[in-house]
Amino acid sequence: MRIETHRQQDPQFIRRTFAGIARRYDLANHALSLGIDFLWRARAARTIAAWKPRRVLDLATGSGDLAMAIRARNPDAQVVGADFCEPMLREARRKGVKNLLAADGMRLPFRDRAFDVVTVAFGLRNMASWEAAVREMARLAREENELLKSRIAALEAVVADLSPAPATSSIVDRTEESDA
Repeated sequence: MRIETHRQQDPQFIRRTFAGIARRYDLANHALSLGIDFLWRARAARTIAAWKPRRVLDLATGSGDLAMAIRARNPDAQVVGADFCEPMLREARRKGVKNLLAADGMRLPFRDRAFDVVTVAFGLRNMASWEAAVREMARLAREENELLKSRIAALEAVVADLSPAPATSSIVDRTEESDA
């Protein structure tokens, strides 16, 4: 039996695609989300700030917009952006994101429970295995802390959405608490 990989989840296709649009990615993202991506990032950064993390990993950081928003709201936190597409990381560096790492989101070079918070904005949809990526994120998140992911579909509004927790981790929905 042959298992097919969708193009949007094929790592070589994803890397080539994002390398080709890296300089225009932000404009495309803002246009496709009708600007709602700004609101989502602000809300995510505000929510994360309420948790007072010391270390944050932004997985599939791309051009670094979420990492920058989190850093602005958490100036004392170490925010690390990881992505497997070098041209996207160059854009993040150009914008001033300091702690960047080229790495595969399903095999990250960090010790277990290394981060207080692990985020992924729009990159989860492009992972070869969503299950493996979420499992890796859960491995890196400190126990009893948060794993925040978002999703966007076509022209729908961007919404914060929490993934189901693997057996080895707990995921806490504090979105309602932070909005009160």
